[in-house]
Amino acid sequence: MDEKSFTDIHQLPSGVSASLKPRSLTFSAPESNRTSLLNGHSASSTTNRSPSPSFAEAKAFAQAKLKDELKRYQDELKFKDEEVTKLSKVKDQINAEVEELTASLFEEANSMVLEANIKQSTAEKKLLVAENKIEALETEIVALRQVIESNDNFSQGQSDKARRNLTNPFRQFSSKFSSKQKRNQEMQKVLDSGEVPEIDSVYYSEFLQWLDKPDLDYAKPFLARIYGEDILTCLELSNKNLTQIVQRAIERNTFHMETLVDPVIRQDALNGIKQQCKYRMKCTDDSEDWLFIGQNTRNRLSTVCDFYNYIRYIRDGLVKSNVNEMYRKIMILRKSMAAAKLGFLISQAGHIVP
Repeated sequence: MDEKSFTDIHQLPSGVSASLKPRSLTFSAPESNRTSLLNGHSASSTTNRSPSPSFAEAKAFAQAKLKDELKRYQDELKFKDEEVTKLSKVKDQINAEVEELTASLFEEANSMVLEANIKQSTAEKKLLVAENKIEALETEIVALRQVIESNDNFSQGQSDKARRNLTNPFRQFSSKFSSKQKRNQEMQKVLDSGEVPEIDSVYYSEFLQWLDKPDLDYAKPFLARIYGEDILTCLELSNKNLTQIVQRAIERNTFHMETLVDPVIRQDALNGIKQQCKYRMKCTDDSEDWLFIGQNTRNRLSTVCDFYNYIRYIRDGLVKSNVNEMYRKIMILRKSMAAAKLGFLISQAGHIVP
């Protein structure tokens, strides 16, 4: 029992305490025992509060282990960060190389496409020029074939001497139309034959006079009449200055006209109207300045060119037809110029085509 128990006993009620007093005991432990008891209690309390040496060692070991693992993970994370950085740099380098290669490929592809387009354009231009030359040659062949066919009847029944004269056109014309009397006889035969039922004697006499020495001199009545009545009116277009240049080019035989592969919407160089242009022209052989023209302008220029070509054929002695056929052909060409001026065409059969 401790001191408090003893005190409680002394605090009992008076009746009870009186009866118990004789039996009460007084315990007095030695001071040394009390001190050791108190010290032992204190030491026991202190031992319960502080950890044992084995627990502290385990805790320190665990902490050290965790620190080691943390450092290892940090090192691994740092290593992986370095790897990610390296891979990112490699990725950026590869992307830059890919972009550079892509740009280089696109540039090379564009240059190849441009070169192919230039070659294609050049080939198309050459093809177009060749086709136009072929078309012009075919037109001349057709005209020459018509001239030759119209001369078949004239060449039949001729003597050997006359046939030799036919091989030299200049000799033929000089021998056939060397005198005014022969021209009048030729004219009278045409009038008497009835092959040309309605003929203008003035036109025909002017034609025979010109045929005596055929040239492109407008001082002669025959060409002066056609020049004033047909050529000037057929070439009467808005752009007067350019029209005169074109006319001189046709006379000098340096005029060029060709069909476009793809029609374009442009202003007609001669009539000044914005329209679909299927043709282009230039006035000199060495010029690269092509001018766009429409269908009606082309028809007008074409009929004038046809007339000049036939006149040149006669001048150069390529036409072997008789006087009647040559005069009839010239009248058809004049009719074509008049029709083109009004917006029409003349077919090979001589009919007007809208």
